Amino acid sequence: MEKRKNPTTKPPNIKSADWTTLKGKFFHTFDQDGFVKDQGQIIELVREDIAIVLYFEVYVGTPKS
Repeated sequence: MEKRKNPTTKPPNIKSADWTTLKGKFFHTFDQDGFVKDQGQIIELVREDIAIVLYFEVYVGTPKS
């Protein structure tokens, strides 16, 4: 009989998100009507109030040129 795995332990290949920084996180921006306007990922934090972001096409998901 196969031993059951403990459901509270994570497999070793799954990483947890680092919530101490916004770097690497994805986001959406919304228009005045509440619809998604843009989506992107924070690539690098330059300063506390400046970030380098990569925007993606909203419907296709490919990076914008």
